[in-house]
Amino acid sequence: MGDLNTGIRGVDKTGESFYAEECFIGLLGQGWIDRWRSRHPSKAELSWYSRKGAGFRIDHALASPMLDERISSARYEHSVREAIAMQVGR
Repeated sequence: MGDLNTGIRGVDKTGESFYAEECFIGLLGQGWIDRWRSRHPSKAELSWYSRKGAGFRIDHALASPMLDERISSARYEHSVREAIAMQVGR
């Protein structure tokens, strides 16, 4: 699991590539499963927004295939981030 601060261009954002995108793709290639993406293959979900308002999915939970079989769902909890954004006036 991890707050990896990366993603895959065209899947987790459009335009330029992410920093360490190839490392993230490498983890998936080694058999780690992107928990959220495996349950929502065509859905867009944004976990972070830049100061300019651009959104990205950069927070991921990776699981081994054995653990993945035991997890029934995956979702993002946005209420904490939204509450903080309201406090700082964004």
